[in-house]
Amino acid sequence: MSKAIGIDLGTTNSASCRVEGDTHRILVNSHNEELTPSVVGCEKYDGDEEDVISIGRAAANQARMFPADTISSVKRIIGRSFSDPNVERMRELVHFRILESTEPVAGLAAVEMGGREYLPEDISAMLLADIKKYSQTAIGDDVTHAVITVPAYFGEPEKAATREAGKKAGLVVKTLLPEPTAAALAFGAKANNEEGSFLLVFDLGGGTFDISIISIVGQDYNVLDVHGDHFLGGDDFDDEIVKMILSHVKDKHSADLVDDLKFRIIAKSKAEEAKKALSGSDTASILIPDAAVVDGKAIHVRMKIARKDFEAAIQPYVDRCKQLVKAVLDQQSMSAKQIDSLLLVGGSTAIPLVYETMEKIFGKQKVRRDVNPMHCVAIGAGILAERMKGIECPNPKCGETCDESLTECPKCDTSLSAARSVLEGMEVTDITTNHFGVQAVHDSDPHAFRILVPKGTEIPMADSSKATLYTTEENQDLIKVPVFEGMGSSVLQNARIGVIEYSLPSGLPINHPIHITLHLDRQSIVTVTIQVEGYGWSHEQSLKRELTEEVEAQDDLLIDDEDEVGEDERMVAILESYIERAQRFLTEYDGILTNSQKSRLERALADGRTILDDENGTEAKRAVIDIDQLLTRCGTASLIDQAIVAAHTTDGDTSNDLTTAADELRQAAEAGNLAIVEKLSTPIASMIRQVYKKDQEIQQIGAADKFGGLLRDEQQ
Repeated sequence: MSKAIGIDLGTTNSASCRVEGDTHRILVNSHNEELTPSVVGCEKYDGDEEDVISIGRAAANQARMFPADTISSVKRIIGRSFSDPNVERMRELVHFRILESTEPVAGLAAVEMGGREYLPEDISAMLLADIKKYSQTAIGDDVTHAVITVPAYFGEPEKAATREAGKKAGLVVKTLLPEPTAAALAFGAKANNEEGSFLLVFDLGGGTFDISIISIVGQDYNVLDVHGDHFLGGDDFDDEIVKMILSHVKDKHSADLVDDLKFRIIAKSKAEEAKKALSGSDTASILIPDAAVVDGKAIHVRMKIARKDFEAAIQPYVDRCKQLVKAVLDQQSMSAKQIDSLLLVGGSTAIPLVYETMEKIFGKQKVRRDVNPMHCVAIGAGILAERMKGIECPNPKCGETCDESLTECPKCDTSLSAARSVLEGMEVTDITTNHFGVQAVHDSDPHAFRILVPKGTEIPMADSSKATLYTTEENQDLIKVPVFEGMGSSVLQNARIGVIEYSLPSGLPINHPIHITLHLDRQSIVTVTIQVEGYGWSHEQSLKRELTEEVEAQDDLLIDDEDEVGEDERMVAILESYIERAQRFLTEYDGILTNSQKSRLERALADGRTILDDENGTEAKRAVIDIDQLLTRCGTASLIDQAIVAAHTTDGDTSNDLTTAADELRQAAEAGNLAIVEKLSTPIASMIRQVYKKDQEIQQIGAADKFGGLLRDEQQ
């Protein structure tokens, strides 16, 4: 009989757990380890035609010899676009190559290993397949199903990529479980919560930081709020020690080894050892014999690091943890006194500065470390894997219990998108960590974000969320509904999940009501329903992952449908002005644009200049659309540019406020202060929209009279 396991798919280390009844067992790998390094590498041996893939400890051990072909911490970029600022940051930290994917989805962050391109989910799938294999050996039976954990604030693109990794590894993913919720399940298994309690889970792992506030009553676990940071964890602490080592080598030996990949791998390993040692000692020794050869001379590293120096280096990260804890409490209008227990999860919580900081905030008696911080996430996943008995058909006349791998009930053919998990003796609810909504036209702005499912909505949703939108033109025969996830007021700030296009049998009048319904299932998969009022036309579709940064633009952008003599000349003239504008944009925002954004603009400019020489009107029209799309898709640079344009179209305090805000955003972006950029972006986007709302004659860059099937968020 096949078994189900829980898997903690960690950034730095992974683990699996099998639960039977009231007992749990962390399963050991082929190296007799309970924790498997989340590392995949490859090497080609003499005489072999193909690369040899190594996973876990074997891959970690080969990293010193083959750093460029050893992939680690890939969870930090899974499901993200190549132009994501966090991916750009990751590229500067790792010893392997992160590149832009070409297939099956272009524009995503990918990695290069052994000269081949892999998506992060391909690497994760190799790791999961290895976990499945050694778990089967440990259990002595087949493993077919698993609950896999993810950071609480993972968006749908990251979750979709993780589900895909599980599928590629040959697993039926019962559900994706937020890591803090998993830890709470492990904690709850040892606690009496019949009267109810509030638990704050503080999960500081190798690469990510998660916080959740969870209400526990008996065996009912309800997530109230989540917060965190994708790029905060023990890896950052290790990097601070690596900086100390590099500085020591430079001062002592006058050698700069920043670009020596092999040395950085060794230094990273020694840094992790020193970090652990400093949790129990005031000093740690670092010895690296034959660290490198410079000018024919061998360099040996021998140094000590004091705990006080280490703590001073990581203090900004710990302060960031404090800020995020305060933010999640404020969001729930709670104080530290109202938290009954704080559960420390993840290896980085063993650092004295970390747990002592939390003890000062919550009180020493509330800070719980009695559940193994390195095992509790896997244990919680194992508990849920054992308790989940399938999913229940939402058809009240059916009630069939179906396997998690199915999308339709085999008994009545009802869609299982609204199905709830069947749990034995417990109830676990999760919430959305971002808003979900659709792109709509607001006044003259085609990039408005109409929220249908607000952050904090319980999932799986008991009831779908519905909104009424309106057609934007006469005889509209196409409805286009792009769906986004995020916290920005503009879709340009959010991640696109997918787009629904629905062709109508005949055209509709302008301002005709269209009802849009969004539903999120237990896996946060979005199902969209489009209903045309009065006609009986409807369409339902579940969305698949696509390039998160892509935003639909209209083919009719800034171009009339006229077919006059001289149209080719007119289009070539428009293209020439767009090329000049794009070149100014490149120069103006050189310090803000990512390398990917620059390269795309430069390719579009080169293409446009070639078309100018040919004087082809049709191709010129296409090039104008391409350039205009790119100018509105360059993240922070586009937002600053739009703010400056909006400031010039208004006057008084609004103009001054926009100019000041744009300057502050530029300074933060050029300084690489992502936290400030994130804080400023939403209010600036809101100010821009207000400018265009006051003067509908002034159109935002990218707006047009025709919107390519988009719907308006209110009648006009």
